[in-house]
Amino acid sequence: MAQNPKPTTLALTGADAEFPHNALEGARVLAKAAGLKIVYDRSYPPTTNDYTPIVRGIQAANPDLVFVASYPPDTVGIIRAASEIGLKAKLFGGGMVGLQSTAIKTQLGH
Repeated sequence: MAQNPKPTTLALTGADAEFPHNALEGARVLAKAAGLKIVYDRSYPPTTNDYTPIVRGIQAANPDLVFVASYPPDTVGIIRAASEIGLKAKLFGGGMVGLQSTAIKTQLGH
């Protein structure tokens, strides 16, 4: 929130499972407290293999920030889809189990 210009919009996504549900609920509470408008908020089935439609939906919402709550296979798929599509956001991250932030930056080309 210290960025200039200050981010105003947020996209949320995560697997339809307990950990992501809890992480996303916490992100919603924090977003409200920070005055962020949630422009995308959807979960996906744990059996998802193609994350491209999810990332395209996020891209269409044009958020400043993207928060993902995912397990290792999802994390890899979402990062790959974001890279392939060229997702643009000021910040991209979250509770993405299985990757470190440096791996995310490298995969997205930042």
